[in-house]
Amino acid sequence: MIIPDIEEIKEAKGLKKYVGLMFQSNPEPLLFKLKKEKLVAINSAFCRVDFIAMWFDKDEKLIEVKLIKPGRLKILPKKPFQYLIEIPIKRMEIKK
Repeated sequence: MIIPDIEEIKEAKGLKKYVGLMFQSNPEPLLFKLKKEKLVAINSAFCRVDFIAMWFDKDEKLIEVKLIKPGRLKILPKKPFQYLIEIPIKRMEIKK
């Protein structure tokens, strides 16, 4: 697996920190930065697409990766984290 460079992904700021990928039909990857390592739940209640969640510690070491389906209310990693990347899985349209 290729781990994305954290600095190259758009950081979620303002309201985006709370909404994330929810309510979007064509979302882009997002980076969430916490001030310190914490164990915080995320949800996909109003997401329209599946996405990959990647949690990292304070040293940007990968902790866990999960495939997240829409409609989940509480998603927790196994350990506290400082960075989270959400990568939407875009559906490819196959033309005949």
